[in-house]
Amino acid sequence: MDLTPEWARGLPAAERLAAAIEAAKALKATWLRTWPEMRAYFDWVNDLVGNARATYVLERTGYVRGDVGYTDGCNHGFQSLVAHAAKRALWLVSREAYAERGAPLYGFRPTLFVHDEIIGESPEHLADQHARRLAEVMVAALQYYCPDVPIEAEPTLMRRWQKGAKPVYDASGRLIPWEG
Repeated sequence: MDLTPEWARGLPAAERLAAAIEAAKALKATWLRTWPEMRAYFDWVNDLVGNARATYVLERTGYVRGDVGYTDGCNHGFQSLVAHAAKRALWLVSREAYAERGAPLYGFRPTLFVHDEIIGESPEHLADQHARRLAEVMVAALQYYCPDVPIEAEPTLMRRWQKGAKPVYDASGRLIPWEG
């Protein structure tokens, strides 16, 4: 079903809502067919929480979260691990950048921490080294919490942040700024 604004303009609000609900149901069914193991996970969370609220403990981190309902319970088991890993990465990067003279990231300056990205400033002659080390630290931080999951991070250099930026390498394999 194509729910473009042009298509929807010709329908009364109730019909647009009904069409959107049907489209959402179809997407959910496709998602569950793609990952059938999620039904067991959702059932487990439902048994844990039911109609009440529950306390959730992340064994890997020891983090205890109380007053968890169904939706946040479904997200918490993995989203929280990634959040902990991202914060650990930022801490490790900051320590190496500011406090460990001679460390590969010394002189790098983290300036933004956005969801799953650490963005920073580097002298251009050290940018390749800093970007590669930043990726290594981020991978190691997530592997600490998710040791059985293959993890990759691809560093990218740019002079100004752009969502679509891609890694660019010179002939010697050195990472250089993307000019997009």
